[in-house]
Amino acid sequence: GSDTTCGDDAGNLKITVVEWVDTLYGPSVPQLKPGSKDERGLNNDSTGRLLCPSEHNWDDEIVHVKICDSDPEFTVTAGPWPMCMYAAQTRDPDDMEKGLFPSALLIKSFNNIITSPSSAVSVSVLNDLVNSENILPASKKAKRKGPTHSNIASLIGLKSVTPRTITYTAVQLRFALSNANS
Repeated sequence: GSDTTCGDDAGNLKITVVEWVDTLYGPSVPQLKPGSKDERGLNNDSTGRLLCPSEHNWDDEIVHVKICDSDPEFTVTAGPWPMCMYAAQTRDPDDMEKGLFPSALLIKSFNNIITSPSSAVSVSVLNDLVNSENILPASKKAKRKGPTHSNIASLIGLKSVTPRTITYTAVQLRFALSNANS
Protein backbone atom coordinates (compact mmCIF):
# COMPACT_ATOMS: atom_id res chain seq x y z
CA GLY A 1 0.00 0.00 0.00
CA SER A 2 0.91 3.65 0.30
CA ASP A 3 2.85 3.10 3.54
CA THR A 4 5.14 0.66 1.74
CA THR A 5 5.57 3.10 -1.15
CA CYS A 6 6.47 5.96 1.20
CA GLY A 7 8.99 3.72 2.94
CA ASP A 8 10.49 2.64 -0.38
CA ASP A 9 10.76 6.27 -1.52
CA ALA A 10 12.40 7.27 1.77
CA GLY A 11 14.84 4.37 1.57
CA ASN A 12 15.81 5.15 -2.03
CA LEU A 13 16.31 8.87 -1.36
CA LYS A 14 18.28 8.14 1.83
CA ILE A 15 20.87 6.43 -0.35
CA THR A 16 20.92 8.69 -3.43
CA VAL A 17 20.79 12.06 -1.64
CA VAL A 18 24.30 11.42 -0.24
CA GLU A 19 25.82 11.54 -3.72
CA TRP A 20 23.89 14.70 -4.58
CA VAL A 21 24.94 16.51 -1.39
CA ASP A 22 28.57 15.46 -1.86
CA THR A 23 28.46 16.73 -5.45
CA LEU A 24 27.00 20.04 -4.30
CA TYR A 25 29.28 20.70 -1.31
CA GLY A 26 32.07 18.13 -1.50
CA PRO A 27 32.60 15.49 1.18
CA SER A 28 30.96 16.57 4.41
CA VAL A 29 32.11 16.37 7.99
CA PRO A 30 31.05 14.03 9.37
CA GLN A 31 31.05 12.04 6.15
CA LEU A 32 27.58 11.08 4.96
CA LYS A 33 26.98 7.36 4.57
CA PRO A 34 24.29 6.13 2.18
CA GLY A 35 22.96 3.49 4.56
CA SER A 36 22.95 5.59 7.73
CA LYS A 37 21.17 8.73 8.87
CA ASP A 38 23.25 9.16 12.04
CA GLU A 39 25.54 11.80 10.51
CA ARG A 40 22.78 13.85 8.85
CA GLY A 41 20.63 16.69 10.08
CA LEU A 42 21.65 19.98 11.63
CA ASN A 43 24.91 18.70 13.11
CA ASN A 44 26.33 18.05 9.64
CA ASP A 45 27.39 21.22 7.87
CA SER A 46 26.14 20.16 4.43
CA THR A 47 22.75 18.76 5.43
CA GLY A 48 22.38 21.44 8.09
CA ARG A 49 22.83 24.14 5.44
CA LEU A 50 20.10 22.51 3.33
CA LEU A 51 17.73 22.06 6.28
CA CYS A 52 18.35 25.55 7.70
CA PRO A 53 15.15 27.62 7.76
CA SER A 54 15.24 30.12 4.92
CA GLU A 55 14.84 33.02 7.33
CA HIS A 56 18.29 32.30 8.84
CA ASN A 57 21.81 32.53 7.45
CA TRP A 58 23.63 29.25 8.05
CA ASP A 59 26.94 30.91 7.13
CA ASP A 60 26.64 33.26 10.13
CA GLU A 61 28.55 31.29 12.79
CA ILE A 62 26.43 32.69 15.65
CA VAL A 63 23.20 31.67 13.89
CA HIS A 64 24.67 28.28 13.00
CA VAL A 65 25.62 27.56 16.63
CA LYS A 66 22.26 28.76 17.97
CA ILE A 67 20.37 26.54 15.54
CA CYS A 68 22.48 23.51 16.49
CA ASP A 69 22.08 24.31 20.20
CA SER A 70 18.26 24.51 19.82
CA ASP A 71 18.16 28.14 20.95
CA PRO A 72 14.45 29.10 21.34
CA GLU A 73 14.98 32.09 19.01
CA PHE A 74 16.31 29.79 16.28
CA THR A 75 14.10 26.72 16.40
CA VAL A 76 13.76 24.57 13.33
CA THR A 77 10.11 23.76 12.71
CA ALA A 78 7.97 22.73 9.77
CA GLY A 79 6.90 26.39 9.35
CA PRO A 80 9.63 28.13 7.36
CA TRP A 81 10.86 26.61 4.12
CA PRO A 82 14.26 24.92 4.38
CA MET A 83 16.96 26.17 2.03
CA CYS A 84 16.94 22.89 0.06
CA MET A 85 13.64 24.02 -1.48
CA TYR A 86 15.19 27.08 -3.15
CA ALA A 87 16.98 27.29 -6.48
CA ALA A 88 20.71 27.42 -5.79
CA GLN A 89 19.80 27.35 -2.07
CA THR A 90 19.26 31.11 -2.25
CA ARG A 91 16.25 33.03 -0.95
CA ASP A 92 15.33 36.60 -1.81
CA PRO A 93 14.74 38.33 1.55
CA ASP A 94 12.17 40.63 -0.09
CA ASP A 95 10.23 37.87 -1.84
CA MET A 96 10.18 34.57 0.02
CA GLU A 97 8.45 32.76 -2.86
CA LYS A 98 11.00 33.78 -5.48
CA GLY A 99 13.09 30.73 -6.35
CA LEU A 100 10.96 28.46 -4.17
CA PHE A 101 10.68 24.89 -5.53
CA PRO A 102 12.86 24.91 -8.64
CA SER A 103 15.70 23.57 -6.50
CA ALA A 104 17.79 21.03 -8.40
CA LEU A 105 17.72 18.78 -5.30
CA LEU A 106 13.93 18.90 -5.26
CA ILE A 107 13.71 18.25 -9.00
CA LYS A 108 16.16 15.33 -8.75
CA SER A 109 14.13 13.95 -5.85
CA PHE A 110 10.90 14.34 -7.85
CA ASN A 111 12.39 12.56 -10.84
CA ASN A 112 13.80 9.83 -8.60
CA ILE A 113 10.43 9.17 -6.97
CA ILE A 114 7.83 9.97 -9.62
CA THR A 115 9.46 9.09 -12.94
CA SER A 116 12.47 6.85 -12.23
CA PRO A 117 15.84 6.98 -10.47
CA SER A 118 17.57 7.04 -13.87
CA SER A 119 15.65 10.19 -14.87
CA ALA A 120 17.17 12.02 -11.90
CA VAL A 121 20.60 11.63 -13.48
CA SER A 122 19.72 14.18 -16.17
CA VAL A 123 19.32 16.96 -13.57
CA SER A 124 22.60 18.33 -12.26
CA VAL A 125 22.62 19.62 -8.69
CA LEU A 126 25.11 22.19 -9.96
CA ASN A 127 22.60 23.58 -12.44
CA ASP A 128 19.38 25.01 -11.04
CA LEU A 129 17.67 25.46 -14.39
CA VAL A 130 14.16 24.09 -14.51
CA ASN A 131 11.63 23.38 -17.22
CA SER A 132 9.27 26.32 -16.63
CA GLU A 133 6.33 24.32 -17.95
CA ASN A 134 6.83 21.66 -15.25
CA ILE A 135 6.04 18.96 -17.79
CA LEU A 136 7.16 15.48 -16.89
CA PRO A 137 9.46 13.75 -19.36
CA ALA A 138 7.58 11.53 -21.75
CA SER A 139 7.80 7.90 -20.83
CA LYS A 140 10.03 6.01 -23.23
CA LYS A 141 8.63 3.04 -25.09
CA ALA A 142 10.45 -0.22 -24.60
CA LYS A 143 12.08 -1.44 -27.80
CA ARG A 144 12.14 -5.05 -26.69
CA LYS A 145 9.32 -7.49 -26.26
CA GLY A 146 8.39 -8.87 -22.90
CA PRO A 147 7.42 -7.36 -19.56
CA THR A 148 8.11 -3.68 -19.05
CA HIS A 149 8.16 -1.54 -15.94
CA SER A 150 6.17 1.71 -16.12
CA ASN A 151 7.19 4.70 -14.11
CA ILE A 152 4.96 5.97 -11.29
CA ALA A 153 3.81 8.99 -13.31
CA SER A 154 2.56 6.72 -16.10
CA LEU A 155 0.91 4.31 -13.68
CA ILE A 156 -1.11 7.07 -12.00
CA GLY A 157 -1.74 9.11 -15.16
CA LEU A 158 0.30 12.10 -13.99
CA LYS A 159 0.91 14.52 -16.87
CA SER A 160 2.27 17.53 -14.97
CA VAL A 161 3.67 18.48 -11.60
CA THR A 162 0.91 19.03 -9.03
CA PRO A 163 0.91 20.67 -5.59
CA ARG A 164 0.43 17.21 -4.08
CA THR A 165 3.49 15.73 -5.84
CA ILE A 166 5.62 18.76 -4.90
CA THR A 167 4.54 18.41 -1.27
CA TYR A 168 5.19 14.69 -1.18
CA THR A 169 8.62 15.12 -2.76
CA ALA A 170 9.53 18.04 -0.45
CA VAL A 171 8.66 15.99 2.63
CA GLN A 172 10.68 13.03 1.35
CA LEU A 173 13.71 15.23 0.57
CA ARG A 174 13.59 16.95 3.95
CA PHE A 175 13.35 13.56 5.66
CA ALA A 176 16.28 12.17 3.62
CA LEU A 177 18.48 15.08 4.73
CA SER A 178 17.47 14.78 8.38
CA ASN A 179 18.81 12.41 11.01
CA ALA A 180 15.29 11.20 11.84
CA ASN A 181 14.84 7.47 11.32
CA SER A 182 11.05 7.33 11.18
